[in-house]
Amino acid sequence: KPYKVKTNAGDIVVFFRDTDLSNRISFKYSQMNAEDAVNDLLNTLHEYQKLNTSGDLIITIALDGENAWEHYPNNGNDFRKLLYKKLSEDPLINLVTPSQYLEKYKVRDELKTLAKGSWAGGSLDTWIGEKEENEAWDRLSKAREILLSKIDVQKDELAKHVLYAAEGSDWFWWYGADQDAGNNEVLFDQQFKNLLIKMYELAGYD
Repeated sequence: KPYKVKTNAGDIVVFFRDTDLSNRISFKYSQMNAEDAVNDLLNTLHEYQKLNTSGDLIITIALDGENAWEHYPNNGNDFRKLLYKKLSEDPLINLVTPSQYLEKYKVRDELKTLAKGSWAGGSLDTWIGEKEENEAWDRLSKAREILLSKIDVQKDELAKHVLYAAEGSDWFWWYGADQDAGNNEVLFDQQFKNLLIKMYELAGYD
């Protein structure tokens, strides 16, 4: 079920994903044929449905959209098409967006605090702490500070786009020895630096 979380900038609604089902799609179902994988997912949802006595429980399945499919036969197309078909036909499962759910059921529970962490072992270690990761954060922080002091990012779409792109977590994921980027490490590094250079250019620095 979703929760309301109070922040200094206002309330936000948080849907927590079902880690097990999400990870099955990410890591397990690529090793199975499409029909067996889809049946496993639906059978698990049916078991969950037995607990849904109030009728307002929701299962959130979320995963990195770009990573799983290269490991599937036919890039996951067979699995996804069959999954969507069976979900649409299943009389026990309703497919809804977060907005549709909130419109019908609202949010009844509130979290006073939200723990800082991640899906990767519950910590932020893979994004920060190693020399290369910390240096990248320092460079981003300095470039961001200069950009924001020189330009109104809320009005400048290009500046906003470049800033958000540089703040993406994937740059820091690949830095350091805890992840192996293979031959792409130099490319990731250069692209991150290109974004910082663009921020300085937008701020009027040569």
